[in-house]
Amino acid sequence: MLYVTLICSDPECAEEIESYDDLPDLEHLVCDCGCTLQVVSIDEARPAELRVVAPLPQRRDLRRAA
Repeated sequence: MLYVTLICSDPECAEEIESYDDLPDLEHLVCDCGCTLQVVSIDEARPAELRVVAPLPQRRDLRRAA
């Protein structure tokens, strides 16, 4: 999967788009205003595996420092 940042080539529009999809052809993407989108960055992305961690038990026997 690709993480792609695109920006409109029209300076007055300056639309910025982020995409997390597999894009087959980045050269032919067009902004809503009709201008072409230029690739700013391309990175490889993959879903992260999240682990559930149990909270630590509260300790009530701690004494205050002097």
